[in-house]
Amino acid sequence: CNVSLHSFRISGPALRKFSARFPELAAHIDDQAWVERNLNRIFELFTASGGAGGIPAYMARLASLGIWAADDMLVCSDEAAALLSRKYAGRVMLWSEPECYEELGAAAKAAVGGLKIFTDGALGARTAALTRNYKSGGKGLLLHSDAELAKIIRKAARLTNRLAIHAIGDAALEQTVAVLERLAIPRKDLRVRIEHAQLITPAQARRAKKLGAGLCMQPNFSSDSVCYADRL
Repeated sequence: CNVSLHSFRISGPALRKFSARFPELAAHIDDQAWVERNLNRIFELFTASGGAGGIPAYMARLASLGIWAADDMLVCSDEAAALLSRKYAGRVMLWSEPECYEELGAAAKAAVGGLKIFTDGALGARTAALTRNYKSGGKGLLLHSDAELAKIIRKAARLTNRLAIHAIGDAALEQTVAVLERLAIPRKDLRVRIEHAQLITPAQARRAKKLGAGLCMQPNFSSDSVCYADRL
């Protein structure tokens, strides 16, 4: 049951049904920290039945709405990469998560234009990393230490020349900008986008701009922040 884009409910029989194929996920499904750190496996679960088969209908739907180009932010299969790069050349920019990228074949890797990593979760799940507590307590999750994040960014620079960094909470944004400053990134061998930047402070935005990082915000997040007033 899809409650929202960041919330799914799974019944006991459903859990038993997929536990044979996804035993590690079944064992950790109620561990929020594990889920946030293993999103690529979660997405694999929800795409396992249809594979890349649903892509043509989805792209046709986008075109009917006047949306011709799109970014696929988490390509995890050779099948999807081949279909998107062949049938929708010039219309889709392909991104992958570092672990997924390394498992792709050579042709799929060549089709992927950048990597995406996560530094925190989402407001809906109360896992976006904040400097102040949520009303229910806790400050969300920073998914990496500063050293770990720096290592991942350096790795991305070696694998592709583009990196998208998911950061929603002000604590995650502070970590992201501070680590980029220490690494003197972006630079010519790695272009960086900060995805969402929902609760960014003016000072953080100016520092990101000075670095040359792109701030990729979505207009719906303005109302989204209001919707989550019960949490913030």
